[in-house]
Amino acid sequence: MKTKDATPLLAKLVKLRAEIDQVFQPEFDSGLNQLGLILSENLKNGGYWCTPENSVSFAGTGGDGVHFSLLLIDGQVSDLCPVIMTVPALSRDIQNLCIGENLSDFIRFGLNQGFFRMEELSYLGESVLDSFSFSGLSSQKRDGFDELSEDALNRKMLDYIGNTLDLLPLSYSLQRFRDLQEKYLSMIRYPDDYYQKTKKKNPNENHRML
Repeated sequence: MKTKDATPLLAKLVKLRAEIDQVFQPEFDSGLNQLGLILSENLKNGGYWCTPENSVSFAGTGGDGVHFSLLLIDGQVSDLCPVIMTVPALSRDIQNLCIGENLSDFIRFGLNQGFFRMEELSYLGESVLDSFSFSGLSSQKRDGFDELSEDALNRKMLDYIGNTLDLLPLSYSLQRFRDLQEKYLSMIRYPDDYYQKTKKKNPNENHRML
């Protein structure tokens, strides 16, 4: 399935990708790509050892295989599907996190700081959640990361996305973030490779023995 034909909001994102390039003429890459949201041309499973089997990937950050997927609801793709971030470089920590209860919330969360930094939630854990609140331009040091929180161009592109889609930035409280993980991570079906690599018990083995 073509990403531009999959859901109304994904169709708007694909259209926005071209608009942003025309309006802002990003220096380093296509506008959305520069923000860490590299849209896939087609929806398909992310294909990594820890990618949920019951998901289709719609975008990635371009680094270390990190990708964003819609967790299918009753086998169907929609804007209401939860968004799962998969970080396959992590073999012993948390490879998957729910970043949005739906596609809209995922985009709203990304309007704060862009999409590249989201993987820090897997690497560094809940301790960095507060740093994902909305901010303007400032140079900060966060947990060993020295970086410009948002350069001027990226901030303008994020604001453009929010204004065009009529979405406001969304921040998560610690409890809300934990609630998302509890509600949706239990719905993930993992491939056999996941259990082989993590040494966790594979519930599918019981079904094969019946």
